[in-house]
Amino acid sequence: MLGLATFLAVGVVVPPARATVMVEIPIEDLAREAHAIVHGVVARVGTRLVARGGSLDPHTIVTLDVRVWLKGSGGRRVHLRELGGVTRTVGLAIAGVPRYQPGEEVVVFLEARDRFVRTLALSQGRFLVRRDRPDGRARVTRDLDGIGFARFDEKGLTIAESPRQGSLPLDELLRVVEAARRFGGRPGVHLGEATP
Repeated sequence: MLGLATFLAVGVVVPPARATVMVEIPIEDLAREAHAIVHGVVARVGTRLVARGGSLDPHTIVTLDVRVWLKGSGGRRVHLRELGGVTRTVGLAIAGVPRYQPGEEVVVFLEARDRFVRTLALSQGRFLVRRDRPDGRARVTRDLDGIGFARFDEKGLTIAESPRQGSLPLDELLRVVEAARRFGGRPGVHLGEATP
């Protein structure tokens, strides 16, 4: 299970910058564990204050126009709710929480939690589609700024800042998703009832 297991509660400072520390998750595992996967375009991004434990926390609400449900099902739109955001009175930024901009074409691995939908494994589950290459092939990239990856080996635990992510052809990402979906993992779910 990915959920909270992707984060490590360790008292380690990631030099030279502070970061959210998690275990790196291969695309195949994201595809198997996701409740749903969509290819779409960001229609809107806004912030809402949510009452939680006696305080108001900002949450970013992202509306995606779905082109294709790669796993799971739902309507023409899906609403994501990510912790953090900025309102006129309060702001909260969390390293590693994916950032969305209206007009972006994305492939997003989703998890449904407590009637809400969010990006699986923080920004590891958000791929930005770029169509600006001279060869015409669409490519995807992930923004992993602010994430440190924990690695375990014979020397113990080490924390490394995430490497700059190279791009991957979109059709290759889609092949990996389809292969992982066919060969096991969590069945896709219908997200039609999820609320922002």
